Amino acid sequence: MKTKRWLDPRLLIGMLLVVASVSAVVFVIAASNRTHEVWSLSNSVVPGDVLTADDVALARVQLDSSQDLYHVREVSPIGGVVTRPMEAGELIPVSAVTDAALAQRSRVVVTVDGPLPDGAVRGAVVDIWAAEQLDGSTYATPSVLVDDAVIAAVHTNDGLISTSQSVQVEVLVPSADTAGLLHAMSSGDALHLVPDTPQDQR
Repeated sequence: MKTKRWLDPRLLIGMLLVVASVSAVVFVIAASNRTHEVWSLSNSVVPGDVLTADDVALARVQLDSSQDLYHVREVSPIGGVVTRPMEAGELIPVSAVTDAALAQRSRVVVTVDGPLPDGAVRGAVVDIWAAEQLDGSTYATPSVLVDDAVIAAVHTNDGLISTSQSVQVEVLVPSADTAGLLHAMSSGDALHLVPDTPQDQR
């Protein structure tokens, strides 16, 4: 008389396949839910800006090995100084915020005659050219006075009775170039902003 099999091998294999499938699904779902709270920008910023609570917000995103590149919830960037232009909605990289940037750049308001060139907007990198005033309305050949200045703000004169075509531009310049720029301004030199062109486009 044959002994009755209570456990069919095919049934065992089927159960193992089901368990494996369920485990795989659980693993995939768990991996997809590995999100982190990271600080992002609520407003556009330029180098030299000090981040406030109004400038940042927490965003939940999926991060992997790049997690250390961004400011996570536990590492607040509030009070830090921005080192490069960034747009609203961007995640805030650790490398883009520092406490030392203020010592490297100065804010200077320059007056530029005539309309600004295309591309000379807030956050743009520009070169400042200066033409020395020789006699009355005579100027020398212009030359580059400041490399890689960053426009922090543009103040246009919108007064209805004003006939001035000049534009005041707040720029961030390397501290080493500040004295030369201030000297050119006090001497009445003509200043021009030229949007910086990457080397591979020149």
